[in-house]
Amino acid sequence: MASPSTAAGPTIRNPRNPDATPPLSILHLSFIPDSGSFSVVTTHGFMIFNTDPFVQTIRQYFSKNYQGGVVGLVQKIIDTNDFAVVGGGVGPGLSRNKIAFWNDYLRQFTKEIDFRSEVKSVRVRRDRVVAVMMQKVFVYDHKKMQLLHEIETGPNPKGLCEVSLSGWMVLVCLGSDKGEVRVQHYGLRWCRLIKAHDSDVACVALSNNGRLLATASTEDTLVRLFDTWDGRLLQESKVSNEVVWNNADILPKYVSSGWLVSQFRVPEDIKHIVAFGHEKNTVLIIGMNGRFYRCKFDPIAGGEMTQMECRNFLQPKRNS
Repeated sequence: MASPSTAAGPTIRNPRNPDATPPLSILHLSFIPDSGSFSVVTTHGFMIFNTDPFVQTIRQYFSKNYQGGVVGLVQKIIDTNDFAVVGGGVGPGLSRNKIAFWNDYLRQFTKEIDFRSEVKSVRVRRDRVVAVMMQKVFVYDHKKMQLLHEIETGPNPKGLCEVSLSGWMVLVCLGSDKGEVRVQHYGLRWCRLIKAHDSDVACVALSNNGRLLATASTEDTLVRLFDTWDGRLLQESKVSNEVVWNNADILPKYVSSGWLVSQFRVPEDIKHIVAFGHEKNTVLIIGMNGRFYRCKFDPIAGGEMTQMECRNFLQPKRNS
């Protein structure tokens, strides 16, 4: 599983007129929870790709003079035409201190929320918007844009936070202490603190219904699975320290042995994120080099995964 990747990726130019188009660089990648798609944020705007079949569904580029031009983060609001967009620049327009909402049907921004400090990440549902700052989390009513809750956390430069996608909202963020995770259940109106690790938390993932929480730390190779209702540790699995997370997934049954089942090798100097595919025993991998892989693994025999598909999503028209 993998946290969204934010390191700068490769640059490309328009092959027909290299001098006419500024370099295109990847700024951020993330899988869109429960949708079979992923988002790519570039220096020109953002793109959305469906994974099965692989196809580009949305491409929105902004000029430098339009709302500041640079996009930093994008989160799709499930089952809508709306996207929460955080800028990658400073000053007016699409800044790092603002969440703007883009409606792809209207082809325009419809509303925005301004903050005094940088937005590290954003999570959205149809009814709620969650803005994650360095040491605070703000929860808003999506329709009214009204602040509902403010949570203080420990230092959170990665913007770690997840929300459930169905039913009453369950929110997971960092606690105040090292290695601590906070679970906030808005339906039952309770909060639980879980001491997940002795060192800083590196990644968190939450099941769609908010019942299961997976965590990893910065100093070991253990993935821990908790029941959010009572805080019980349900499972502990040892994985490679090169595994990156996707916050949309939870560990399946075939890792219950606690050891690495299968592997697929990618360039070590390129950041990648990974998610389980909709097809049984498949994983999806996207990299900051613009590559998309679909791989299949054998949960019994293990070993090397079989590559089923490889695409270049920076130049989708060139894919066969």
